[in-house]
Amino acid sequence: MSRKTIKNPFSLNGVGLHTGRESKITVMPMEENNGIIFIKKTNGFDIEIKADVKNVTTTIRSTTIGKEGAEIKTIEHLLAAVYALEIDDLYIEVEGDEIPILDGSSRYFCENIKNAGIIEKKR
Repeated sequence: MSRKTIKNPFSLNGVGLHTGRESKITVMPMEENNGIIFIKKTNGFDIEIKADVKNVTTTIRSTTIGKEGAEIKTIEHLLAAVYALEIDDLYIEVEGDEIPILDGSSRYFCENIKNAGIIEKKR
């Protein structure tokens, strides 16, 4: 059985829906079979947070994941695109507290993932 990632990295930036602050994401391919890993860029160091129900800290108004006091808000639109396109393994660097809302849907996430190229890899 094969797994999917993207061929080329891409970045998107915009305003967070709930925080109103600018944020930037960089979505990168992952060679390993480790799932979807968010990397929170904060105060000169990185905290890896796996997209896993165990890391959900709240679902009030949006889905937030966290670890070691670091949180990333409003991940659901991006993860909907990842799931719809059957992507298994990605790194997602986040500079800011929230995923940019863009147009409020998963459209731009889907378009950018497709443009980055989806590749299959062996397990």
